[in-house]
Amino acid sequence: MAEPAIGGNNLIGLNNTNSGNQNNDLPSGRPFPTTISTNDTNVNVVSSPILESLSPQQTIREVVDADGLVEKIRVSNISENGFITLYGNYSQNSIDIPTFDLSSINVINDEEVTFKFILCLKDGNNSVSQLFATSETYNKLQQQYNDNNPIPTNYLINERKIVVVDIRPIKNKVEDLRIEELNLDINLSNVGEKEYVTVFKNLFVNSNYESDNITGYKANPTYDTIKLLRYISWVVSKPPQNYNDRVLPAQSLGEWRSIKDELPSESEPPNETTNDTFLPEYPPIGRRGRYDEEEAIFNSRTIMWLDNENKWVPMNKNGDPMKGIVLIKRN
Repeated sequence: MAEPAIGGNNLIGLNNTNSGNQNNDLPSGRPFPTTISTNDTNVNVVSSPILESLSPQQTIREVVDADGLVEKIRVSNISENGFITLYGNYSQNSIDIPTFDLSSINVINDEEVTFKFILCLKDGNNSVSQLFATSETYNKLQQQYNDNNPIPTNYLINERKIVVVDIRPIKNKVEDLRIEELNLDINLSNVGEKEYVTVFKNLFVNSNYESDNITGYKANPTYDTIKLLRYISWVVSKPPQNYNDRVLPAQSLGEWRSIKDELPSESEPPNETTNDTFLPEYPPIGRRGRYDEEEAIFNSRTIMWLDNENKWVPMNKNGDPMKGIVLIKRN
């Protein structure tokens, strides 16, 4: 029994009613080859392993981590929903190619998103996969099915061809940077004044800061997916000929400004009085520290809990507690 020869993404000896259809943006790029005539009635077509490899039924990708361990990650949730039969010039020359439900792919209509692959965004390895494609790419995938030409579509939606971006490490990095930003004094010229950088937007992360006298400055981050897709599209696109256009302006990637905070001198007592203030228990946080030298943010200032003092105290620019300062909260 003979197996069919493989030519590119096509089977030599098999074609379909639209074998002349070409698409240079997808893996086909050329029509099916001309059928090879034969008078041997004993020649039959059987399944070929390469066709099975083009099927994304197995949506699990194996990734080797830093420790050399293999971790399995689900790349997509695309499922099989039918098949297309391709025929040759002889009745016995036919093969069923599976088709897949593409409805789980999010279609992007944005002129700044132009990548030509399927993108998978994950928020941690065990999270649900979100698939994205431009409307142009998605329509071409569907058209290949409509033209009874399933192999190019199955090739592109295979897990090995899907580009995966895990945004969990990015989000964690932004939060780590946020802690450093709110604790780093960038004012090196005046010891009585502290200045911080507050980042309101970092690429696709919006900080949504809120401030109160209990918890101080607190972020409530939200995430703008389209901004991330635009950035990914820019990264994978061909660089402009003009060298000066190859770098994105910083203002397009984030929003930030500095905040000044005046501190009383370490040698002077605070000038606050109790006439117009309310003194909560364990000011200004309103609770004891959970452990000695616990740090917290209050009004963009780093403060520390000292067990031996039984109170919260501010920290100087060197990170040392200012024990002579009494923190109070205004009513």
